[in-house]
Amino acid sequence: MQILIRYILKEYLKILSFCFSGVFVIYFAVHFFETVRRYARYDPPFDALVSYFLFRIPQIVLDIMPIAVLMAVVLTLGLMTRSNEILAMKTGGISPARIALPMLVSGFVISLLLLALNLSILPMLKQQAETVRSVRIQKHPPEATLKQSRIWMRAGPRSFLNVQFADKKQGALYDVNLYGLNEDFSLGEMIEAEKFQFEQGSWILYNGTRRTYLGDGSIREEHLDRYPVPLDELPEDIINVESDTGQMTFQKLEGYVRKLEDNGFEPGRYRVDLYAKTSLPFIPFIFTLLGAPMGLRRGIGPGISRGIGLSLIMAASYFVVYSLCVNLGYGQILPSMISAWLANVLFGMAGVYLLIEVSS
Repeated sequence: MQILIRYILKEYLKILSFCFSGVFVIYFAVHFFETVRRYARYDPPFDALVSYFLFRIPQIVLDIMPIAVLMAVVLTLGLMTRSNEILAMKTGGISPARIALPMLVSGFVISLLLLALNLSILPMLKQQAETVRSVRIQKHPPEATLKQSRIWMRAGPRSFLNVQFADKKQGALYDVNLYGLNEDFSLGEMIEAEKFQFEQGSWILYNGTRRTYLGDGSIREEHLDRYPVPLDELPEDIINVESDTGQMTFQKLEGYVRKLEDNGFEPGRYRVDLYAKTSLPFIPFIFTLLGAPMGLRRGIGPGISRGIGLSLIMAASYFVVYSLCVNLGYGQILPSMISAWLANVLFGMAGVYLLIEVSS
């Protein structure tokens, strides 16, 4: 039995390496030429492009591994079915579930490795890639940075904006501090507001306080219910530096969600993205559960193209359902954890059912 397991695992890993290499080359080439076309007008240095793509490689691996695993499972078992190896194994008393076991274990191990990658170094590498893209390729000044859980950016020659939470859909900023400096860079004015709202081409402050620091050391304080703010930045200029959950580790994102809740904000999409950090890496294992029954069925064997096509259809179906569930979570129609994990649960149960059916 051990010899058979090693044989199946060897064939599977060989085909997986071919599938992964093929998908990686195609994905990387499309992404490379699209990036070069998009940023050619900035005349970026070649080493900046190389650095950007090197930092992007782990994210590419996370993106393409599920479809590579699915294709490898379907093709491995499909080719064994076509050559009657599966039939010989069944005749020898080996159940289809035992035949698929080496691949299921491999899929689970791959998912664990991707989980470790997604929870640790991947966010930092994505942040480095975005820094290279913004500063070295697009040649933007590095004036907008995320410090822990607040957004800092320069809002003018001598003014700085500090934001706790940015709502992309509403075009609003919450818990905002706007600092204005004098010519000698001493603090001249500070505006604190619950909300900045972009309305009809300008920013409007709601429920805020303006403190003016006078030359004699006194402070003039004024309450503002609704007040136009002389801020030139458009919403996309500020919201583009909104906390990117992909660039935050699980611990930082968890702390950010907790802080938003403590300050009375509804984390919404951030909580969904938090749970998605743990659900997405398990797609290879879910796809292994789905692909194994398909490959074990005799109908898959006659054509490799049919197996690849079926893999792409199953993958597309999964991502459609996953996107729907996540958007329902963003809209608070589904609880955050359920929306992030529901697609995995549904397709995982379908895979287990099909595996049991093909084994009976």
